[in-house]
Amino acid sequence: MCMSACIKAGIVDYFFGSFYDKTIMSSDPDLNVFEIAERSKEKLSIETDILREACLDQIKRGNDNLR
Repeated sequence: MCMSACIKAGIVDYFFGSFYDKTIMSSDPDLNVFEIAERSKEKLSIETDILREACLDQIKRGNDNLR
């Protein structure tokens, strides 16, 4: 839903710290940004894995705190 809102707002350039990793992240519905981009009328630029390890570590720590 957040990605759809960004597309509707006219944002076309996206930068993510880590590509979707199903082993530590969950989503419902289970769609990643590339699947959403395929359905967009706009051409989107998506860069992933910027500071990948640091982002995955932060996500894991956040998940651990939720348990």
